[in-house]
Amino acid sequence: MGLFQGQSPGEAATNQVLTEYTNSVTGAQLPGYQLETDNNTIPAIGGHSYSVSAIFAERNCTVPSAQRARLRFELLLNGVPTVLAQNLSPCTDPGAEIINNTWIAKLQSSALQLSVADTPTLGLRLYNATATGIGNDVAFDLPQIVDVTPQLDKAFSPTTIGQGQTSTLTFTITNTDDLQAKNGMSFTDTLPANVTATGVNSTTCSDATVTAPAGATSVDFAGNIDLGVASCTISVQVTSTVVGSYTNTGCVAPDGSTIPGCESNFPTIVGINPPGSTTLTVIPTVDLAVVKTASQSPYVPGAPFSYTVTVTNGGPSDAVGATLTDPLPAPLAGFTWTCEASAGSACTASGTGTGSIDDTITVLAGGTVTYTIGGTVPSGTTGDLTNTATLTPPAGVSDPDCTPNCSSTVVTPAALTVDLAVVKTANPSPYVPGAPFSYTVTVTNGGRPTPLGQP
Repeated sequence: MGLFQGQSPGEAATNQVLTEYTNSVTGAQLPGYQLETDNNTIPAIGGHSYSVSAIFAERNCTVPSAQRARLRFELLLNGVPTVLAQNLSPCTDPGAEIINNTWIAKLQSSALQLSVADTPTLGLRLYNATATGIGNDVAFDLPQIVDVTPQLDKAFSPTTIGQGQTSTLTFTITNTDDLQAKNGMSFTDTLPANVTATGVNSTTCSDATVTAPAGATSVDFAGNIDLGVASCTISVQVTSTVVGSYTNTGCVAPDGSTIPGCESNFPTIVGINPPGSTTLTVIPTVDLAVVKTASQSPYVPGAPFSYTVTVTNGGPSDAVGATLTDPLPAPLAGFTWTCEASAGSACTASGTGTGSIDDTITVLAGGTVTYTIGGTVPSGTTGDLTNTATLTPPAGVSDPDCTPNCSSTVVTPAALTVDLAVVKTANPSPYVPGAPFSYTVTVTNGGRPTPLGQP
């Protein structure tokens, strides 16, 4: 049995167990208690789940005439016994190991959840119900009462959202290694201030209810975890419109100890060990957009031409420190620009500049910043003028529609140029009455060629 527990041969040789060797000629052997605690003062926690376990060994498992032990585990709650398991035997346990012709297994009962109203003390009993002295040979070690209360953990995902966006608060209930069914679990989680549920909830726990309607400031759960299930989850979608950092506190440190003086968000928790904390950060949300237009299309070389760039912010927060860049096409490098902003919004300090734009701006919620870029297109300019204005939101804000940036592009073709001439001649000149006569009219164009498909 020491080897079964991972001891070295030397350690196992000194390991002490309680052994029962029956050898009755008549086969008479009364059933009875193998172990009973006498004071039953082991402290326990109301609402937690407890089981009884012990390591048992048995011989004669394959001897046809031998009788197997039938082991019963009882938990004494304030001195009152409750049977948690019976008819157990290492011979039939699926986790048994055979060492030196001995069947050895760690046997564990089902769980009993104590009432929250209890101030409980515990004890245990081990009982063998086989009434024979032939082959009913067992030994046991490490009898114990085990707290098999599942663990609750929680986490926001994502941990950072913009105002009005959503995060999922996931509660994970992890069963203990025994994987016994744990029924009657429940908790109430009071959400942090300014964080509310959206009404989108789900759970993988059995016979469970999750109550967190839209606008709710708390989450109520009641349900079970089934036999053989390692974990189950409760998911509650939440949102917030107020910028800040919000911690959902469980008042349990990473090492499992209770944090002194901590105010828990769990006014009620039954049948589950309380969780640690998780934090949701809400950052400002803006709704930036940029639109660029040209004063005329196509442009005319040697003639005036301008762009208008308009930046807007649909809010709900102000955009402080957004960046606008607008590298002008090379022929327009000498153009100048001016900037106008609505009340409270702002562009460059002087509001004017020459050439490409690279400006840090503030656009209040509902505000606008407008740039006008103008000049004369140099004579001899040809080809399309392609120009893109790019807007980048400030760091530390959320903008779902302008991430990582947004832009507006204008492609302006050149106007077609012509150099028309007409020449008319007569043949003959002078004309001769009664003789043939004709005119020739010739039209020429000295401008740049017309693109294919245009008149």
